[in-house]
Amino acid sequence: MHFRSILVVTLPLPLAVLCSFLLMHYAHVTSNVMSLAGIAIAIGVLVDAGIVDMNAVTIGHLAKESEVNLEIVRYYERRGLLSTPPRNACGYRLFPKRPLR
Repeated sequence: MHFRSILVVTLPLPLAVLCSFLLMHYAHVTSNVMSLAGIAIAIGVLVDAGIVDMNAVTIGHLAKESEVNLEIVRYYERRGLLSTPPRNACGYRLFPKRPLR
């Protein structure tokens, strides 16, 4: 597992909670049920994004790990040998790690 990937997933969680409570303190907002529920939902979204990030790879990483040319992976995708993967918010195709095995 890559150290950078671990940091990308684990670092935002405590930072998000810390920033939320600091902003609440400076805005004089009490930690009632609604604000805590909002923080819990935000943490859930971060965890979900982290899980998607750890379970998917980009086309370049897929080609590198499979030791094939990037154009071959694109060819396989066009021919239907690889299913068309979903895209993330930036438009990158996120292939499941399953084809690497």
